[in-house]
Amino acid sequence: MTELPRRSPLASPCSISCVEPAERGAGRRHFQGRARQGQARPGFTLLEVAAVLVVMALLFTIITSLIVSSVRIEQAEATAFQRSVAIATLADQFRADVHAAERTAGNLDRFSAGPECLILEQGRGEAVIYRWTGGQLNRIHKRAGEVTYQALPVPEGFHVEIASSTNDSSMAEISLHPEKPSPGRRPLHIRAALGGNRR
Repeated sequence: MTELPRRSPLASPCSISCVEPAERGAGRRHFQGRARQGQARPGFTLLEVAAVLVVMALLFTIITSLIVSSVRIEQAEATAFQRSVAIATLADQFRADVHAAERTAGNLDRFSAGPECLILEQGRGEAVIYRWTGGQLNRIHKRAGEVTYQALPVPEGFHVEIASSTNDSSMAEISLHPEKPSPGRRPLHIRAALGGNRR
């Protein structure tokens, strides 16, 4: 005959039946609490995401346009500064050569005075020739049988015209004309008086 398991004298059927429902209720409440904690939080709607993207795109466009505008302004200022430096350098050199000259000449060796050539005779066989050719202004200095060539700066977008003969024979003039005339780009005229020993 099989023996039945003995029950503890302290554990009565009433106590067991009373404990089990309490434990089950606690477990159910614990499970429900964890289930509530594991529920997904409400996210952004598609309309909200689209609105954020539109705002970001607008900000990016505004910032990009500001950067491009600032770069263009800096480039324009740099171009204007370089143009001013080139004009000042050319004017200083031209005035110095004209002041040191005694007269202008019509011909010298293979050079002939004209709208693209100016011949300045400085005496004692020395002469300075300004010649515009191939989009470049060259200064040719002849002295004691030696000839030196120097490329003078001309602002970009300008071409040179030389007044080798004027109403006033004591003056020499060189003009810078913009290739594309506009209200902000006008011809520039550089004049100087023949000086030599008469200054």
